[in-house]
Amino acid sequence: MGDFPIPACYPVSILNPNRIWKTDNVMKTELPILSFQIVFTILLSRLFFFVYKPFHQPRLISQISVGFLLTPPLLGRFTAIFEFVFPVNGVLNIEVLAHIGLIYYAFLSGLEMNINTILQVKKKAGTIAIAGIIFPMVLGPAFYALHRIYYVTSPTTRLEECTINAFLLWTLILTVTGFPVLAHILSELKLLYTNLGKTALTAAMISDTYGWVLFTLLVPFSINGQRAVYSVLSTMIFIIVLVFVIFSVSTYAVNASAVLLMTVIVSPIINAMYRPRKRFEQNKLKTIQKLRVDAELRILACVHNNRQATGMISIIESFNATRLSPIHVFALYLVELTGRAAALVAAHLEKPSNQPGAQNQNLTRSQAELESINNTFEAFVEVYDAVRVQTLNVVSAYATIHEDIYNAANEKRTSLILLPFHKHMSSEGTLETTSVVYKDINQNVMQDAPCSVGIFVDRDLGSLPKMNFRILMIFVGGPDDREALAVAWRMAGHPGIRLSVVRILLFDEAAEVDTSTHGEAHGILSAVMDSEKQKELDDEYVNSFRLTAVNNDDSITYTEVDVHTGEDIPAVLNELEKIGCDLYIVGQGNCRGSRVFSNLLEWCDCTELGVIGDILASNNFGSSSSVLVVQQYGYGGMVFGKPSNVATNNDGFESLVVKTE
Repeated sequence: MGDFPIPACYPVSILNPNRIWKTDNVMKTELPILSFQIVFTILLSRLFFFVYKPFHQPRLISQISVGFLLTPPLLGRFTAIFEFVFPVNGVLNIEVLAHIGLIYYAFLSGLEMNINTILQVKKKAGTIAIAGIIFPMVLGPAFYALHRIYYVTSPTTRLEECTINAFLLWTLILTVTGFPVLAHILSELKLLYTNLGKTALTAAMISDTYGWVLFTLLVPFSINGQRAVYSVLSTMIFIIVLVFVIFSVSTYAVNASAVLLMTVIVSPIINAMYRPRKRFEQNKLKTIQKLRVDAELRILACVHNNRQATGMISIIESFNATRLSPIHVFALYLVELTGRAAALVAAHLEKPSNQPGAQNQNLTRSQAELESINNTFEAFVEVYDAVRVQTLNVVSAYATIHEDIYNAANEKRTSLILLPFHKHMSSEGTLETTSVVYKDINQNVMQDAPCSVGIFVDRDLGSLPKMNFRILMIFVGGPDDREALAVAWRMAGHPGIRLSVVRILLFDEAAEVDTSTHGEAHGILSAVMDSEKQKELDDEYVNSFRLTAVNNDDSITYTEVDVHTGEDIPAVLNELEKIGCDLYIVGQGNCRGSRVFSNLLEWCDCTELGVIGDILASNNFGSSSSVLVVQQYGYGGMVFGKPSNVATNNDGFESLVVKTE
């Protein structure tokens, strides 16, 4: 009996005398044990997950760790505890449930595979996939040979008699990438929609498909020969054959350790080697104001639906794309991650197909929306030769989707991120909430955006007419207003646009400096000096605008309005509303340093729009004009409960930190 495992026997009371189902009362004997085992395993897995979370490890590592914890060297050595959690009569139920889970895993993995992506794979991803298949096929037998040399001297370990099957098993285990696991890892690292992530995911899809094909075909035939044809046709027989192959405890332990080791080291290595934001810090002047006149304007337009895409095209159309200064638009469709990540990733991995008959395919709602968005932007490109559009999509949890937006802006080197307002125009002519979550996304993006940001409040702006499109830019002061003026200045080059710039000059109470935003170490003097520095920059840029644009173009006008108290600001805006316009352009006003505006901001419903933007977008204001609120990159984002990343030099002035390493 030394060469065979000792069978475990336990008594069973037969309560059902029929011939088909002879067993005990499963509701009283089997179900409580199974439920306890499931709860015990899940709680341990969650515990390990929180332990590994600071190390950026996926859930798979916590699940494997639970399996190792239950092995004989650890918890398994305490026989009383182990038999209490996993009694003999409960092991069979766990094994059956595990086999069913494996069947479902294989089924869902097959559903998540995109056959078109595999058949139309690019050369880079295909090369990586082939290398990832050949490399373990070569090293697998070598590792197994070392494994036999190490364990052959152990009297307590039983090795496989058929080395061919063992060689094949080791090769397959090291070859399979685990497409759903990789998708989850890339999603947590926010690399899913970068070029690196898409290439890795495509290569994993090919490798995983190859691995399952080998498991289905080669393993059964290598064991059973001609008779294995039935196992190929039946998933159940296929699973049983796999279980039959994996009968060695030592082999299973070593292979499980190999999978654990390879998965553990992935996240730290990627975090250490792949740092796109560090490369982006070498060129931090990602603003419209600093962009050369003859440079290409790159815009990342984020949308949640096709209606917002139509509105984004209206505002992008006014940016005056020319052959001297073309526009490259990256339309980013934001999809909320619900359910299994890999399934959505496979559906959104490639650009929607415009081939004949594609509309007849059974598309999901998000895929259909993506196709509509793509068609909308493609129609826009056909009208303007100086505009290029690339439709992208990102599937992520809304709580962290702003990080995917950052990565997209970094990778595409954009100067402006356009975000849709969380409200839309209703049939009654008022703004009503589309989704409160969109507001949270906008605020998260503005806190640490890698370039300038614009929030577009669309009141059915419509397509840009040939003549007499009126833009009113309200300038108060600060970096955001200078960026807003740069945007309006660029739009003024369009032959059909008439631009009016109104500068609000602050005096008396309205000119008091807000010192609360500065730390105690800098004090009031620092706040006053910074305010004076900002005024110098404002005057310099406004004078340049007046000299270059106003004096040489009759379609551009400039006026100044004095404001002495906080009550004067709404009154001035009401007077400007009587004049009328199609589009307001204002700065968010984060770094104005005015006490009046800081006090008014506390009463705003939408702080991401700033004081003036919140008033203009309010239904109580009664305007029918669209609003574009701009935040300039380089002075720290809008603060929503945490400090902004603003550096201060020795003179007390807020300065831009440029990393040149």
